[in-house]
Amino acid sequence: MSEDRKTEILQAFMKLVSRFGLEKTTIQDIAKDAGVSVGVIYKDYANKDELIDAYANLVVEKIIDDYRDLIDENKSPEEQLYDLIIGSVKIIHHYLLDDLGIQQILADDISLKYVRKNYSRKAEIKKCFVSLVNDIMQDGVEQGVFQIKDVPLTAELFLDAFQGYYMSILFEENYVDQLLEKREAMFRFLIKNLKR
Repeated sequence: MSEDRKTEILQAFMKLVSRFGLEKTTIQDIAKDAGVSVGVIYKDYANKDELIDAYANLVVEKIIDDYRDLIDENKSPEEQLYDLIIGSVKIIHHYLLDDLGIQQILADDISLKYVRKNYSRKAEIKKCFVSLVNDIMQDGVEQGVFQIKDVPLTAELFLDAFQGYYMSILFEENYVDQLLEKREAMFRFLIKNLKR
């Protein structure tokens, strides 16, 4: 199996899925776009589910990398938290607008057979996000910026306060500016209670 060919097939799949969604993208479409035969695709990927899994894994890696890129170590812990919380909404909004496949993966609306896998992928994203918030809060405590007794619990609760905004993006994409305003207000409310 050629890794280059496998990557080209996956890239063709990703391109088609971003426009047409997971269910409407066929193996024949992928073969045509990648310039290979259907048989070649089945040598590299046993079925469409394997392509979806590879695609979803790349999505998770990309989202996590994008979240990490939001953190500027030269900023204060409060600024880092702000950039992470507000920036994460913008990242998810961008993905949902630009890629129908990502929208389907994050919404779990493809079919029941994907729900468990997507749930674990969402859990992986959340775990990383909580870890980033935890690290920033811990730095803030050590620098004397935040007064937090239980950093891991506070990090998780802090993130829970913003969870509803992600699903709102799916259903209220025309109101993202309003969602950001509400998220900023929530951030100001919470951060005020964390500071010394």
